[in-house]
Amino acid sequence: MLIFILFVILKIILGVITEFCRIYLFALSIRVFLAWIVTINWYTQPYIVLKKLTDPYLNLFRGTLPLILGMDFSSMLGFLFLECVIKLLESIYIEIIY
Repeated sequence: MLIFILFVILKIILGVITEFCRIYLFALSIRVFLAWIVTINWYTQPYIVLKKLTDPYLNLFRGTLPLILGMDFSSMLGFLFLECVIKLLESIYIEIIY
């Protein structure tokens, strides 16, 4: 019975973390899209909130790839890493269910 309860708790935790990663990936998508397409003032609302939420993660990957035509594609590494984390969590979640 205790093992069943632990599996249920683990399943809930993995589900919450996976959904958080998906929401964060969506926020990253908006941030990168706005940075590449639109010229906006990042120090006004609501953009400053988006910048404060996403920049610490994106800063981990900045400078890893050289600029190509003046554009920074290192954020794609952040997308790729987060997508891999989501897939890993989903596969663990599926293994727990079955």
